[in-house]
Amino acid sequence: MAMEESDTGKKAVYRRIDKLYRSYRGFLVSCAMQTVGNREDAEDMVNDAFLKLLENPHRLKAVKSLYAYLYRCVRNNCLNFLEQKAVLRNFLETVNDCSGETQMLDDDNPLSVLISRETADNLEHAIDSLPPKCREIFIMASFEGKSYREIAEERGVTVNTVNTHIVRARRKILEITGKITTRNVK
Repeated sequence: MAMEESDTGKKAVYRRIDKLYRSYRGFLVSCAMQTVGNREDAEDMVNDAFLKLLENPHRLKAVKSLYAYLYRCVRNNCLNFLEQKAVLRNFLETVNDCSGETQMLDDDNPLSVLISRETADNLEHAIDSLPPKCREIFIMASFEGKSYREIAEERGVTVNTVNTHIVRARRKILEITGKITTRNVK
């Protein structure tokens, strides 16, 4: 009997979240698009907010204004996304700077070969030092070219979880390679 009540309660919560999704999704996607600049990323930010609500349905009772809560979640997702893009841009610029420096040196020069090997070794060491799950997700995104959504589906996690792993990986790699410290990245 208690099991049926529990299932009925869960179904009611899911119906309520579905109703909120249908009611607010369009407006929240529009708001997110103004921040992140494209529809696909904006939809990801909104979907992540609703996934958080599904993962923590008790918040339905704890929050005074669900609209304000969802708007805040989407806004925070967008800001985190933009921060992660900035970290990625910084990382890629660092890697490009390193490869540009080594390309400017003569390949016949032993110093050039040493710098190139050292840069590659530092990056390899940094990637190898990542926790296994974080490393796998980073490699899938950075070297296999998979989207965050594809990785999330393959790994059975949320896009937000993939974002978190990527950001942590980039910060750790940048910290280890000595190009920035964690104080430079929030």
